Amino acid sequence: MKSASKMKNYFKTKLKIRAFLALGMLLITITFAFGVKAIGGEGIIIPSLKINKGIPGTEQALKLPGSVPADTIILKKLFKSLKPHAKLPFPALYLKAAEFFTGTPYHAGTLDPESPYKDREHTVFYLHGLDCVTLIDNCLAAARCAANGKTTTGDFLRELEQIRYRSGVCLGYSTRLHYTTDLFFDNTRRRRMIYVFTPPLAIRLPNKCCMPGGCDVVAGRAPEDSIITNMLQVLDAINARPTYFIPTNKLNSESLALLQAGDIIGMTSVSDGLDVHHLGVLVKKPDGLHVLHASSFVKKVTVSKLTLIPFLEHNTSYSGIIAMRPML
Repeated sequence: MKSASKMKNYFKTKLKIRAFLALGMLLITITFAFGVKAIGGEGIIIPSLKINKGIPGTEQALKLPGSVPADTIILKKLFKSLKPHAKLPFPALYLKAAEFFTGTPYHAGTLDPESPYKDREHTVFYLHGLDCVTLIDNCLAAARCAANGKTTTGDFLRELEQIRYRSGVCLGYSTRLHYTTDLFFDNTRRRRMIYVFTPPLAIRLPNKCCMPGGCDVVAGRAPEDSIITNMLQVLDAINARPTYFIPTNKLNSESLALLQAGDIIGMTSVSDGLDVHHLGVLVKKPDGLHVLHASSFVKKVTVSKLTLIPFLEHNTSYSGIIAMRPML
């Protein structure tokens, strides 16, 4: 009888263990199928496996204790490549960061991923695909980390938040610096950039910014009244503020002499409603300045074959440039 009772208890225990393991596997599967965002705490960066529509292989990086994703490995490689150059003048160090990403695939819309958390703004960490904006801000964050000798993932995220959000703090969707002239203004205010062109050489940009899609506040987000109100207030402030640029047909030896490798250029839009059409970083070659940029045409980060002025003239969507110098 004792033997039979022991056998019965043994099978009960075995069944419980199997059920517990099956439940654990189910929870893990659900977690990675839908992506999880931990609120608060430093944490470690891991990917959500929710796939962004139209972006093959997308991993949306979130703050969550767990394993290390491909993006963190890329960041470690980036910091390793920058370490020997940490004492360079800062624009040169910034250019080294941008050059590291040459050949990286072009991915648009990574700051507004298709995920269960699209209503929760957070600092997105995504390096295996870049667009013209994320190339600029990720490289600036990485270069500042490298120059200051602070190269943990947490250090990088803090710098990225400082660059990407108004006054350096993520407090929701409307605090992200969506418009390039607003990004330039806010980071200049906090000495992360300076304007290269100023009046009288530069003239006021005539463009007025407007909200894409009217009251649909981008990327499938719910058109909440508070977000719309906040965004309209942001647009009023941007449109009331003077921004200065040099039209392509006014670029000459005097203005070109002010530019240097590592400067950020915003290619201003010919269309009203949008301030800047594209962004890039200047690279010095024997025949002059070229543009390193995340190209939607060639689908990767690349350096233009044309020098700066022919590059601008070739694209009829550009009216001129705003030039910024990255600062430490």
